[in-house]
Amino acid sequence: MEIIKSHRSFVLVISILFLYSCDNGNEIADVVLTNGKIYTVNDNQPWAESIAIKDGKFIYVGENREIDRFIGQQTITHNLNNALVLPGIIDAHTHPGSIAIRDNYDSTKQSGYPNMPYPASKEEILAWLEKYSINNPDLEMIVAGVWQVDMFGLTGPKKEDLDQVVPDRPVFLLDDTGHSKWVNSAFFRKFGIDENTLDPSPGVNIFSRKPDGEPAGWVKEAAVMPWFSERDYMAPDHPQLVENLFKVLSHLSKYGVTLLYDGGNSGAEDKVYAAVKKLDDTDRLPLRYEGTYHIRLPEQVPIAIAELKRLRSEYSGDRLKFNTIKIHYDGVHEVRTSAIFEPYSDDPENRGNTIFSGEVLTDFILELHKEKIDLHLHTNSERSAHIALNAVEKARSIVGKPLDTRVSTCHLELIHEDDISRFRELDVPANFTLHWNGFGYLTGWKKPIGAERAARRFSIQALIDDGATVSYSSDTTGMTRLYRTSPFFSMQIGHNRQEVGAAPNSEILSPLSERLALEDIVNGYTQGGAYQLRYEDSLGSIEVGKEADLVVLDQNVFSVSRYDISKTTPTAVLIAGQVIQGKL
Repeated sequence: MEIIKSHRSFVLVISILFLYSCDNGNEIADVVLTNGKIYTVNDNQPWAESIAIKDGKFIYVGENREIDRFIGQQTITHNLNNALVLPGIIDAHTHPGSIAIRDNYDSTKQSGYPNMPYPASKEEILAWLEKYSINNPDLEMIVAGVWQVDMFGLTGPKKEDLDQVVPDRPVFLLDDTGHSKWVNSAFFRKFGIDENTLDPSPGVNIFSRKPDGEPAGWVKEAAVMPWFSERDYMAPDHPQLVENLFKVLSHLSKYGVTLLYDGGNSGAEDKVYAAVKKLDDTDRLPLRYEGTYHIRLPEQVPIAIAELKRLRSEYSGDRLKFNTIKIHYDGVHEVRTSAIFEPYSDDPENRGNTIFSGEVLTDFILELHKEKIDLHLHTNSERSAHIALNAVEKARSIVGKPLDTRVSTCHLELIHEDDISRFRELDVPANFTLHWNGFGYLTGWKKPIGAERAARRFSIQALIDDGATVSYSSDTTGMTRLYRTSPFFSMQIGHNRQEVGAAPNSEILSPLSERLALEDIVNGYTQGGAYQLRYEDSLGSIEVGKEADLVVLDQNVFSVSRYDISKTTPTAVLIAGQVIQGKL
């Protein structure tokens, strides 16, 4: 009888424990990570030692001593051995499609992007072009790159130089900024572009011209897009583009990127997103991917919302989503197409321009507000940023409340000091590309804006100090610069204001006050990017209830030499609690 009673008591205890575990079933984790240095990017709990994950979400973030209650028989546990853990990294503006399109050039197909010698003189480029033309007689058009945009001065390159070596076929050579092209006479003839052809967007999308109005050979921004899209033209066939994209996205994933925003594909949207969808449908997409519809010309505005909805309907999947329209609102300083307040230092009649007025932008923002679609604006300089902020302010005043579209800006090489506080006040996230904060990426940016303006490029710290939302990105478009997509490469440059590989005593990009704290950089790569892309409730920090996207690093970026940050490589990358790269 005592045995029976004991047995009943035992069963009762087990039953109670079972019921307790059922009532608290979400407390038993699928995966537990212990003994880590976990930088949560959560102001209420910046650091933790252990985390528990269930159904792809964090259910515990805290100290080691509390973790045992989340461990059951089926729980997989990993000892992090004091490794640094960060939330999944968000690259909030880059161009994987462009990189994939330009990869794996095959001269038997009208696709790809052969690399010219770089840097190179005009004579070296022409010698290369002549040889390439002879070796590829069946190509109906030669598309190649890149050449240094500052090599030809204000007048730019001339079509006659290309005509000397390739007179019979169109030639289209991209510059190193991606914002202008050098073309020959045959190119203009093919598309019927002559002295009577209007510039699509005066001051931005324009043709350099001879005194009589004849196009001279330098094509700025998207001036030829009504007739020709180089990215669409160069795109390889679908299977090759899928594999190219997989290679690019795997590289980003390897370096800890768990979410990216595609900054646009200049007419090749369907080809790129069909390839991304193929990866998503076959469980090969190694990160979360936010696609976009890319506006480069005014005539795209009336169709943009419908086009985004079409892309969403045709290509959305498990990790591929669409909720943002991108506008290439101005150009760049190097090509003198960026909208600035005072004239260019070497071009006193030119202040650049935006592709359409602030009034048109305001109306478009109001349309996006009704549709709850977000907007990302290429605003490279202070006048374009000012116009954009005015448009947001006007739209908010008309609506009478915060907007249901989130408007973000990117690049922002120059910001007027009076506009610093408006980013916070108007809730406009500011995206920056940190690897531009050195001296080795591009040449030719000092001359157009002069010493005074050059000395105050990238006022990132000022925005952080004021409380604005700041995010970061790689904004890379070519395979030869794929190495710059590593966020740790950019972290080092943003922290030091020096190129990777520069000696400690080498030149620092002024002002010194813009050397960013690593904590602020990490915050921008996580929380900032999440907010920009409207993922702040699910991503961007390691908090209970959020998706378990995280990165385990092979070294502690907060304690290594500031000149070794770029050497960091994740040992494991997780999305929703699943290992995507490396191992735990």
